[in-house]
Amino acid sequence: MKSAVALVLIGALVTPSLAAAQPDDVVWSSVHQLAPGKQLMVTREGEPSHAARFIQADDTELKALNVSGPDVPPAAAKALNRIASEQPDQLSRVTPGRTLRINDDMTLSASGLFAGSRKIADYDRVIERISRADVETGVVRLEMPRRMPAGQQVLITLGVIVATPIVIFVAMCATHRCD
Repeated sequence: MKSAVALVLIGALVTPSLAAAQPDDVVWSSVHQLAPGKQLMVTREGEPSHAARFIQADDTELKALNVSGPDVPPAAAKALNRIASEQPDQLSRVTPGRTLRINDDMTLSASGLFAGSRKIADYDRVIERISRADVETGVVRLEMPRRMPAGQQVLITLGVIVATPIVIFVAMCATHRCD
């Protein structure tokens, strides 16, 4: 009986976490509602998925920051993620002749991401353009990790904890006659 209670309690604690981990496919109509810096999973046909951060979108394309991969140093990735969340327009303003200073020695220009004078990645690799047509036809799949609100997690957990003794009582009565 103690093991049954333990298993049910463990299940109650894990259930909200599992529900929160399920991704939601993004449809284009919801793209404009994304907050700058929101994490997306991007999957192109025939390529592995990678994480990206939403920068901006219009009616034809979405721009996302892609700092996944070994070529972007962790300090630059952290700084770029912060910029994508707090000042996404800075990333969108990078054009030929205009450079964005990321930190002391990192810059982003239309030519790419640079550490000093050494090119680390192409601009199009770091600032990813995803067309609406590719999303709508399934060539590119966008997913957002779904997060269940903390209040909802607490209510589900409490509900399972309250229901556990009732389930155990009914199960015990079914096997050992309760009069």
